[in-house]
Amino acid sequence: MTEPPASADHATDDPPPAPLPPVVETGHAAVDGALARLAAIGDVPAEARAGVYGEVHDLLRDTLAGLEERPGQAPTPLNALG
Repeated sequence: MTEPPASADHATDDPPPAPLPPVVETGHAAVDGALARLAAIGDVPAEARAGVYGEVHDLLRDTLAGLEERPGQAPTPLNALG
C-alpha cells in the first residue's frame, strides 16, 4: 500500500503569526534604534535572534541607566510625544 504524496493541502493547522504592530518613534535615537532592530527580527535567522534580543535589552537598560544619571530631568512618557 502506498501513501499519497505530501501536498500543501496537508499543511499544519497552525494559524499564521499575528502581524507586528507598527513601530512608533519615541524621539530618542537609542530607543528608536532598538525598536527598529526588533521590527526587523523576522529577517534574522532563528539561531541569531537570541543575540539580537540580548543586544536590544542591553541598549535599553543602558539608556534607562543614563536617564537616571541626569538629576532633575524626568523622561518624557511615550503618550505625551504625540
